[in-house]
Amino acid sequence: YPVERAQGYFGQFIYYLDGPRNIPQTRRQLAIAAGFGVGAPAAAVMLEELIAWGVRDFVSMGMAGSLREDLPPGSIVLCDSAIRDEGTSYHYLPDDSDVFPDRALTEKLADELSAAGLPFARGATWTTDAIYRETPVEVEYFRKKGALVVEMEAAALFAVAAHRDARIASCFSVSDTLAYLEWKPEFHSEATRETLEKLFRVASDVLLR
Repeated sequence: YPVERAQGYFGQFIYYLDGPRNIPQTRRQLAIAAGFGVGAPAAAVMLEELIAWGVRDFVSMGMAGSLREDLPPGSIVLCDSAIRDEGTSYHYLPDDSDVFPDRALTEKLADELSAAGLPFARGATWTTDAIYRETPVEVEYFRKKGALVVEMEAAALFAVAAHRDARIASCFSVSDTLAYLEWKPEFHSEATRETLEKLFRVASDVLLR
């Protein structure tokens, strides 16, 4: 994909995809943000700053750990809610509920996944700050609450977007599993990489059309 690195303030983290040449009908420009850090606070900072600069629509895509045996590495998960086990989201929204992505943009992402012939699971994620504290007790607890996967950013991103009246959807490539109550990482597997590439193509279509 031909890209151009942003200049100035976002130059270290933002690349522009050449949308008009790839999709001649569009008048929108796609920016790709990457390398800005891991976890809810880092993601929230980047989202806040992009919203302040005028960006309104987002698709967050990345890797997540499976909590279910039927979602092996390489599986696609479309996130429709986040169970909050981090700290950032509580600075934006009351603490008595889960948080959600934008419904219309999520449905558009679901339609594009289906149109591309990509099977996916749809459900909740468990967002946690503590990457090495996903204990067996916690895995079982959040799995019973309906979480399909675990990751570190979605709840904060949904809360920031809701507070700032921006639209966001989220999807994951399963990159590791805790389904068997022990950690089995496959971050660098071919299946994980191929799924991320497929998600990127779908997310690009959703945002540029």
